[in-house]
Amino acid sequence: MLETSNLNNHYFSYCIIDEAHCVSEWGHDFRTSYLRLGQNARKYCNTKSGEIIPFFALTATASYDVLSDIQRELNITEEDAIVRLEKLDRPEIQFKIVEVVADFENNENLNWKINKH
Repeated sequence: MLETSNLNNHYFSYCIIDEAHCVSEWGHDFRTSYLRLGQNARKYCNTKSGEIIPFFALTATASYDVLSDIQRELNITEEDAIVRLEKLDRPEIQFKIVEVVADFENNENLNWKINKH
């Protein structure tokens, strides 16, 4: 349990939140426990030195508004806390729009035709 981790000489160096956009997007909608991540980490994830635990909130898909919301919800006050790449080229993600037309003339075997242009 986080509440007793320091009693057993277990300490934390960092608080890392992956997919941090969920703090903003899901926290307000249906997972309000996400909104308490920052508060709970500061309360229960103690560093050995007693300093406030540093946060790393990682996301690759957050808009500037969501980044600001993450910063506010996690109570991250440092001016230079947000590091954002200007180029978010994701070659592994590709989108293709394909028109699909259903041929309902032959009801026994629905044939799907894909128009290739």
